[in-house]
Amino acid sequence: MALLTDLVRVDLKDPSKTACQTKLLQQVAENLAVDDMPVLDADFKLQALRKAGLKRFVVRVATNCTARCNCLPEDDGGRPAEDGDIVRPLARTDGGTSIPAPAPDRVETWHHRGRALRAEFWDDLVLSEDKPSAENQPFTVVAVYDPRFETPWLLACPRQRSGADCWGC
Repeated sequence: MALLTDLVRVDLKDPSKTACQTKLLQQVAENLAVDDMPVLDADFKLQALRKAGLKRFVVRVATNCTARCNCLPEDDGGRPAEDGDIVRPLARTDGGTSIPAPAPDRVETWHHRGRALRAEFWDDLVLSEDKPSAENQPFTVVAVYDPRFETPWLLACPRQRSGADCWGC
């Protein structure tokens, strides 16, 4: 059940959206109970959640989100890779060229109120500017497909959860 728990006043010295969000995220991180999971909309960016020290959350991400695998690709005999492979969970078009989505790491299906729902997961991802490292806080991106909508919901969560859990948040 979603429950509004934190409100902040705008600082009149810095009334920017970024400052207000930073203050709110810091307050959420400080007051988060052990069994709470903050659910955030797409206005909140993964980098800001990390800076605020949130270790658990579910956040809607943009349909054109980009992340990287938190591991290096296999050595192909050329120059050693420094970055993980780029992951863009939804297919897209760039200049008339169709770019397919990478295969998900896992897929789940379930039924809810007579509808077949599907979730595709890309696990162990990091921000696109991060290098693979054991110190990174990896996250999972989930594409939740509901037949009532043309576009899936894209959600990010630092813990692996089931599709039904993510959809129910």
